[in-house]
Amino acid sequence: MHKKAQISNFDLVIAAGIFLFILFVMIGTWGEMTNKINHFEDRRSTYYKGLDITEMLVKTPGNPPNWEQLDTLNPSTVYAVGFSSQPNVLDKDKLERFDTFEYEQMRDLLGLSREDFHLLIHDVKGADEIPLYSFGNSINRSHIRVDRYAILEDNLVRLSLKLYY
Repeated sequence: MHKKAQISNFDLVIAAGIFLFILFVMIGTWGEMTNKINHFEDRRSTYYKGLDITEMLVKTPGNPPNWEQLDTLNPSTVYAVGFSSQPNVLDKDKLERFDTFEYEQMRDLLGLSREDFHLLIHDVKGADEIPLYSFGNSINRSHIRVDRYAILEDNLVRLSLKLYY
């Protein structure tokens, strides 16, 4: 006579419990990893956007190059804002004109849609950095920071852009 394998109800409940526990742990881990990947991707894309913006600001005069002299400044008359008269040499007139904009106009002209920003230009003479220009809003939120160095009126300055995401 052959014995047949038998499983008790208790064994079945234990096996199902272990299976469900492993399944829930995997689902939780999957969700956590997905959130971390999304956060990393947001940070990475924001960083590259910051690089592009700071590159545009310190290396180009903008489009049109004389945008600071136009009467009406909006995304239909100014296609790109740049602060330089030549690569890495900032034009004070462009900075002062940009300072007259409202925050939302600045965001539009910089090509920002969902990010907030704070742009600070420091004179880096000596040990103390003296703030010369400040644009945008400083917010207590996750951000990236991109720094560029340039010349403004024969002085070395640091342009620091914080993009909040």
